[in-house]
Amino acid sequence: PLPLPPTPFRPVARPAMVEGHSVHRVARAHSKRLVGRYFRATSPNGRFVKGAELINGRKMTKVEAVGKNLFAFFGGESVDQQPATIVHVHFGMSGRWAVFDRNKAPDPTPTTRLRLEDNNIISHLSAMTVDHGTIDLYNEKRMKLGQDGLRDDADPHLLWERVSKARKSIGKLLMDQAYFAGVGNIFRAEILFKSGIHPEILGNELSRGEFGRIWHHTVHLLRRAFHKGSILTVDPEEAASLGKPGMRRYIYNQRKCGRCGGNVRSWQMAARTCYACPKCQPMKRDSSAKVPSYDEVRVFQSHCARESLGERLRQPEKLKVSELREELRRRGLPVSGKKATLVSRLRSSKWQCPSCSFMNIHSALVCIMCAEAAATGILSGSSSKGNSMLTGVGPSNGVGFAKPGIQGIGLIRSAAAASSDKKKVGEKLNVEHVADLDLTLQGQTVDWTDLEGDRKPKSARSRRKSLPISANGKTPKKSTRKRRRYSRKRE
Repeated sequence: PLPLPPTPFRPVARPAMVEGHSVHRVARAHSKRLVGRYFRATSPNGRFVKGAELINGRKMTKVEAVGKNLFAFFGGESVDQQPATIVHVHFGMSGRWAVFDRNKAPDPTPTTRLRLEDNNIISHLSAMTVDHGTIDLYNEKRMKLGQDGLRDDADPHLLWERVSKARKSIGKLLMDQAYFAGVGNIFRAEILFKSGIHPEILGNELSRGEFGRIWHHTVHLLRRAFHKGSILTVDPEEAASLGKPGMRRYIYNQRKCGRCGGNVRSWQMAARTCYACPKCQPMKRDSSAKVPSYDEVRVFQSHCARESLGERLRQPEKLKVSELREELRRRGLPVSGKKATLVSRLRSSKWQCPSCSFMNIHSALVCIMCAEAAATGILSGSSSKGNSMLTGVGPSNGVGFAKPGIQGIGLIRSAAAASSDKKKVGEKLNVEHVADLDLTLQGQTVDWTDLEGDRKPKSARSRRKSLPISANGKTPKKSTRKRRRYSRKRE
């Protein structure tokens, strides 16, 4: 049996803040669902009565996201000759903005601060922070937030000027919303790993090129999460080349580095667990940063980056006691003992998958990781739909920094479909989706939400209906198909 390394502390699997990409998904989806409508506004739990009165009967004109903050605009001088009322929302750890068909809407819950309704839909909003004000409120909040990689108006040059003068570590700067708006702990770990930068390196010790790499991966990973509805940081091509088709993250909550196989180290940084691979992210020799006191990573079952059973079987410490016993039972092994004993017993019984060299289970031809990857094609973001939208985030302005924003992403995985994706791989509903719940009839059937409005969304059922293809490779017009069917009947 492989002994567990000593660990002074164990990271707590606590809920995490809604990440910036999820807030942008809410903003863009609700821009299509709610903007342009006049709503009757009430506050079911009585905690937003004044704000509900100010927006009652007024037209919603815009929904905007900045980092982890959302702003909804109602009315305005050009709409109703009154100053616009802005509702500011910060979802916190359990907020949600749900949209329902009117005849299917549930009753409000004790946490529902705002209810919007018209003749067709009903919307419920619950969040840690819901306040209201004029444009001054928006400007005040906006000035305190840094550069958001998903906004077209983000200025990486301004951010570089600030970072290059900062004596804080880049690990702290990435989590500081006044610098990198929308980035959370999972993104921090993976962005710095992909950039090859150690989290403890000070901002003023970074070269312009190193900052450019950090900004590039910030934009790219935020765009991918916005498009897919999940934080998937491993490039599908690299996962395949490493023989790990189901790998989702390189180092976050991992004992071994997904790229080099070395030990991942963890330590506390501003009360949050920070991760690094010393081999892939070496400290600079001339750095004045204090080298942290590393700990061996004690992996845990994360609630903010849930992993499927197949992924957790690679590191049995992440399994629940009931899952450990079930797997041991399948292998015909004893199931008595505490968790450490069960983990050691399972580790000593593993054998190799012929496809990827990872642990196999109960006489399967391939391990559950390979089976899941082959069955779903979504674990590493390998779905071909929209992959072209995720390219083109490299330097495009001639000065070396990736262009920010979500331009070119016309489709995003719907909230319902993203939840279904996770269920297919054995995951529970993730905090990545908690802020967005679309339970309208369309939200239940559409796999991809069209953000541009010029395409008719297709359901899974409709996509299975194949259309005849003409000799030039194009789908014939409806009238042409009718003539062909009529000709075949006559024959």
